[in-house]
Parts: sequence; structure tokens; C-alpha cells
Amino acid sequence: EDLVIFNKMTGSNVTLEDEDRIAKALWKTKKLPNSINDYATISDLHAAIQMVSNVDSTDMRSKIEAFVSLKEAFIAHEDSKWLVYVPKSRDASVKVICGAATWCTQQEGNSYFQRYTQGDSDHNRKQRRLPPTAAQRAAGEHGNPSLLFVILNKGLFDGSSDELYQFHFETNQLHDKSNRSIDYVTFLDEHPELKEFFVKGLKRFATADAEAGATGLDDNRYLKYLMGLGGIDDVWEYLPKDATELNLEKMKMTKLDRLENAANAESIFASGVGITEIDSSIGKLEKIEMLMLNNNKLSYLPKEIGQLKTMLILNIQNNNITQLPKEITLLDEENGGSLVRIMLDRSKISNIDEIEEAMPNVVFKG
Repeated sequence: EDLVIFNKMTGSNVTLEDEDRIAKALWKTKKLPNSINDYATISDLHAAIQMVSNVDSTDMRSKIEAFVSLKEAFIAHEDSKWLVYVPKSRDASVKVICGAATWCTQQEGNSYFQRYTQGDSDHNRKQRRLPPTAAQRAAGEHGNPSLLFVILNKGLFDGSSDELYQFHFETNQLHDKSNRSIDYVTFLDEHPELKEFFVKGLKRFATADAEAGATGLDDNRYLKYLMGLGGIDDVWEYLPKDATELNLEKMKMTKLDRLENAANAESIFASGVGITEIDSSIGKLEKIEMLMLNNNKLSYLPKEIGQLKTMLILNIQNNNITQLPKEITLLDEENGGSLVRIMLDRSKISNIDEIEEAMPNVVFKG
């Protein structure tokens, strides 16, 4: 029996069942001898066979290496603490985790691996696959299967840790081993090398989604994660430049600039996104009617706000603004403006009486 198994492990042109195929990959990754002459006794041969036939749930590393050898998976990232494993087949998902997590993508009897990564309907295929390449778009095809990122604490390999996570961005599932959603921002902030890996990947995915026609946070499946991690240098690389309404409220940003890219915007919602500064390009919002900047960290408004003659409503409540620029008075109807209401923190603003007197047609709220 051992000789038959040895022939399967080392012979060529041998038909293999799934388990034998995995065992043969393990044989290769463990670098076991392929010549019968390298075994002095049947006991030595039997011991080698046991090394690939008795790999249990604690030997994840060997199985990972086996599926990488079979080209059914790859290691996307590895540092001193973490390993990010990406299965490309159902077996590579199910047989590595071996019940260590409760995700439906790795259940032996009813793995949902293909449903998650490829979709089972035309709508799901569009949403669950990676953004299509230019060639795929030209051919009317969907993108390649999406990626399941299995994040393993390397302490799993010696029993010193049980940390295990799975991220699948296309279905908004970022889970621990018990299939509970995690605070991915806090988790990745605590592990900078892991964060850097995911920020780089999400940038590539978000750019590809934008090139495939996804516009802004509602359509781009990766942008909200990237924004949550503070990974965007140029927000206008991903936002639609001809939109009449921009909702930035799921984003994380410190500066609102290059607003000439929002020249067509009539409404901008940027409440509670962490803005500390708005630059002079605010004067380029030639069609703006509603500007919601409340619940940020602004300490001042640029004088160019006085150029927003079409603005009807301005909300700057819950910021750190202590003085308004005198140019804001140009927004009153008597000075050719359209402003009818401004929400602010009256008690914080030192020149509120002077500004209010100069804007008799504006309702000050707060």
C-alpha cells in the first residue's frame, strides 16, 4: 500500500483524486525524497507518507504552501506577525482553514466560495467580480473573480495565537473567525505593515473601478474602505467631476481643496469628515446652492467664500470657527448674493453682531 501511494506522490502521468493531488503538493513543499533509493527501510517510507496523509488543522502552513504550489492560491503579504493568504479555488479555501473559522466560504459541505468570488447571476457577477479590464469591457465581459483575503496571525502555526480574519470587500464582509464584523480601521491602524498592504491594494481596485465607470462612493466598491483608512491623496481621482451633488460624508479627509473639479456641484455634503482646512478654490463653486460643512474641525473660512453668489444655505455648526471673514457679507441679497440661511455657533464667533447687521436678509440659526 505504501509503495502504491509513493508512486502516486512521485510518478508522472498518474491519475490523482483530489486528496492525492493535495498530498502530492505537500510532498513537494516538504521536499521529501522522490527516489525509492533514498529510503533505507519500509518504515522510513511509511513515515514520509504519514507526513502528507496526516496533515491536520494545526498544520495550516504546510497546506498553504501546498495550494500555492498547485497554483490554486498565493501569499499576498507576509510580515513578522501576519500572513495574507488568497485562495483561488474552493479546495484552497476549505481545506486550509479546516474548520478553524465559521465562514460560509470554507464549510466543507456547502462552501459559498464561488458564489462570493464569481457570483451566481448577472447582477452578482458584476458586483462580486473585480473591475473589468479595458479588454474585458470592450468584449462585454465581467471582471476576473474577486479575492478572498484570509489574514492569519502566524502564531496559528505553533498554537500561540487564534487570530484569523477574512476580508471580502465586494460583499462588505470583514469578519473575524467567528464570522463577526470587525472595526477594520482600528484593526489595521494597530498593524501598520498590514494597513500599508491593504491601502496599496485598495488604491489599485478603486482606480480600476473608476476606470470601469464607477463614480464616487455610491458606485465605487473600494473607495469607502480606502477613505476610512485615510489612504487617498487626491480625492478627485475617484469623484465625478460633473456631478450636481457630491456626498462626501463617508469619507475621511483633512483638507477640502481643488474645488474647481466640483464647478458643477449645486450641493456638497461634507459633514463630519474631519476637515481642518478649506483652500481658496472654494470660490470656484460657481453653481453651489447648499454647502454642509458642520461637525468638522475648521478654524476659519477662506475669504473666497464671498464669491459664492448662488449659495442659499450654509452650515458651519460644530467647528472651531471664532471669526467670520468680512467677505461673507457679499452673500446677502443687498450685495448681489442669494444666501437665505446660515447655521453656526453664535456664542463662539467674536464678530457675529457685525456680520449679522451687515446681512439683514439672512437668517442666522444657532
